[in-house]
Amino acid sequence: MSFQQSSVIYISEKDKCMFGLPIPQQTYTTYYNQQTGTDEEKANKTIKNFFGTGNGKISYCCNQNSVDANKQINKNQFGAKLIKKIYGADGKLSEYQVCSCDLDDAPCVNQCQGFELPTSYDFCKASSQTPENIIRDVNNKNVKRIKTKYTTPDCNEIKQCPSSK
Repeated sequence: MSFQQSSVIYISEKDKCMFGLPIPQQTYTTYYNQQTGTDEEKANKTIKNFFGTGNGKISYCCNQNSVDANKQINKNQFGAKLIKKIYGADGKLSEYQVCSCDLDDAPCVNQCQGFELPTSYDFCKASSQTPENIIRDVNNKNVKRIKTKYTTPDCNEIKQCPSSK
């Protein structure tokens, strides 16, 4: 996962909370590469030191409060896809629909009417799915449906772990 709005977090698997604050993906990747190279043991130690604990696992979240959260992504950005937001009767976002066409394939893109380039935040939310949570649209083979309960969580929805100090 490497898109602008994703942040790296360190999650307690036991307590389902995060240690420290979310770190922008780019900052974490730069630090990680500088500190570890290819030494796996050193990498694991670096992760523990970076987050101040060794009691969890690396995960990701989407930062809605980031400066670029509402900026539309560039068509040429790696992995760029067209999306459509679907809202439920209650007015809340219920799913993302993702058009899996190559954006330079006009005939395919024409089958995805009403889709648009997402904001950086929506790109993060709709991009990081495990295959079992993606539903193919029966009416359009180029469209995948992702229920919001399976999207990457918002950074502000994950509670902080109590301080160990």
